[in-house]
Amino acid sequence: MPTMKWMKGWIILGVVLFLSGCATTQDARILDGELRRLDAKVNALQKEKDALAKELAKELALSRTDISAESKKIQGDLLLRLGNLESDVRILSTGVEEYKELLRRPSKEIDRVREDIALRTKLLEQRGKTLEEKNRAQEDRTKGIEERIRGMEDRFKALEGKIDSVASKQVEMEKSV
Repeated sequence: MPTMKWMKGWIILGVVLFLSGCATTQDARILDGELRRLDAKVNALQKEKDALAKELAKELALSRTDISAESKKIQGDLLLRLGNLESDVRILSTGVEEYKELLRRPSKEIDRVREDIALRTKLLEQRGKTLEEKNRAQEDRTKGIEERIRGMEDRFKALEGKIDSVASKQVEMEKSV
C-alpha cells in the first residue's frame, strides 16, 4: 500500500512538471502582442520602402537630364537603402513566420524567443534611427542640388539673353557691311 502512495505521488509530480513546461495563455497573448507589433513595424518599413522607391523614381527622372555626378551618388545611396529595406522586410517576414510556428508548438523556447524579439526590436530601432539620419542628409543634399539647378537655370537664361543680343548685333553688322 505505501508503494501505491509513492507511485501516485510520483505520477502527480510528473504531471505537474509536464504542465509547467507548456506555454500559458498569457505567454501566447504576449507573443501575439509582439507579433502584432512586429507586423506593424513590417508595414511601416514597407511604407518607407514605397516612399523611398517614389523618391528614387524622382531622382532617376532628374538623372535623365544629366544634372551632375552628385545626383548619381544620391541614386546609388537610395538604391542601397532600398535594397537594405527589402532585405529587412524579408528578414522580418521570415521572423514573423517563425514566431507563428513557435506559437503552435509547446513553448520550451519562450525565453529564447523573447530575447530574440528584444534583439530584433533593438536592431530595428537602431536601423530606424540610422535611416532617419540618412533621410535628413539626403534631403539636405537634394535641397542643395535643387539650389544648384535654379542657379544653372538663371545662368542659362542670362546666357540666352546675351546670345540674343550678340545675334542682333551680328545682324546689324551684316547689314552695315
